Amino acid sequence: SAGNVNGLINLDLVNEIYNGKVKTDNLNIGRVLGDNSLKSNLNTYSEFSGSGFELKNMSANLKYDISKSTFTNYDIRKSAGIINILRNNVNLNLNLFSSIANTEIKGNIKIADLNNPSYSLKGKVNELNISRLTNNPDDLSNLNFTFDIDGRGIDLNNINGRFDFDIGNSSYAEYNIPALPVNIQINNSSGSNSYALKSDLLDVNVSGN
Repeated sequence: SAGNVNGLINLDLVNEIYNGKVKTDNLNIGRVLGDNSLKSNLNTYSEFSGSGFELKNMSANLKYDISKSTFTNYDIRKSAGIINILRNNVNLNLNLFSSIANTEIKGNIKIADLNNPSYSLKGKVNELNISRLTNNPDDLSNLNFTFDIDGRGIDLNNINGRFDFDIGNSSYAEYNIPALPVNIQINNSSGSNSYALKSDLLDVNVSGN
C-alpha cells in the first residue's frame, strides 16, 4: 500500500491565494514514485496559507508535524516546525528527533539572491551520528554542539561572517573530543580574503589575495 493522503486545499490561481490542510498516514513515497530507494512510512500533518507564487512577492506560512515515521533508512521519531516567508525573507523554527541526530534551529534567511543568501541562525545538535549518513561504520560518532551563525554566502569564495560553535563532549570513531568553544571569522572581498579560527586549543589566522 502507498498509504493515505487526506486534506483540503483551496487555490485561487487568478489572485494567487492559497491555503490548506494535509494529513498523511503511512505514506510510502517510493511506492508512489516507483522508486524503492525512497521507501518511506510518513505520518504527517501540515497547514499552510499564503499569497504569491514568486518569492519576491510571496507571503506564506507553513506549520508541520511529523511523528513515528521513516524515510529511506532513517527513523524520524518527531519533527515539527513553523516557516514564515515574506518577500524573500524566511523565518524558521524547526526541530528534528531522528536516528541521525536531534536538532533544533531557529533564525532568518534572506534569499533575494539564491547564490549569495544571508542568514542568522542559532540552534543545537545532539547525538549526531555521521555513520548513518555515510553508511560507513568507521564514521560512528556522537557529536554534540550548539551554533550561532551570522553570515552571507554559501561558496567558500564568497562566504562572509561569524560562525560560533560551542562543542560539548563528543566522539568520532575512536577519538574523544573534549568540550570547547570554536569561533570562526571569515571575510572575503574582491581584494583580499581572511580566515580566523580561535579555540582553547589553537588560534589560526590566514589571509591572502
